[in-house]
Amino acid sequence: FSQALERWRVLFDATRTQMAMADQLVKSHTASNRERQNAQRRYGDAARQYAVLLKTGNTQNADFYSYRYLASQGFLPGYNFPRLPLMAWIPARGGTGHGKDDEGSMVSRPRFLALSEFGPRSLIYHQGRMYRVVRAKLNVGSADHISGNSTLATIASRVCGQCGYGHLGEPGASEPLAER
Repeated sequence: FSQALERWRVLFDATRTQMAMADQLVKSHTASNRERQNAQRRYGDAARQYAVLLKTGNTQNADFYSYRYLASQGFLPGYNFPRLPLMAWIPARGGTGHGKDDEGSMVSRPRFLALSEFGPRSLIYHQGRMYRVVRAKLNVGSADHISGNSTLATIASRVCGQCGYGHLGEPGASEPLAER
């Protein structure tokens, strides 16, 4: 059971980390006005994702309904939901009302469809509206690989010419340490 909920935990932790990093950038006195505005937008998106992940019961957002989620992770036998679908976050419409459109939603697709539908600059049609994919949140192995700004988090690495082993550096470091 714990293993079936691991993907939800990773999404939850990544969303909280994104909120914390964006909040830290907003409070930074060295950030430019544009960086602060981008950080506020990322914080708002992350806060809406956080709210969707915490919803309980059978809500309008069926992707995180408990039974459906556990079946998609292969925990509930006999349910024919695709295993590990890819998801796209559709942001709120930006209206002034307080309904389900103000919180955004997650759209999931089987992997073979999502690779083409959720690709860079692709168009997603959802509830009568058209959205363009402008950025991606990649699956992260740990919280260390989450980027706080709009650039992709990377880790420097070096392959040893003698043994062929890949030496990984620390996030943000320029060169990995290679002990010989």
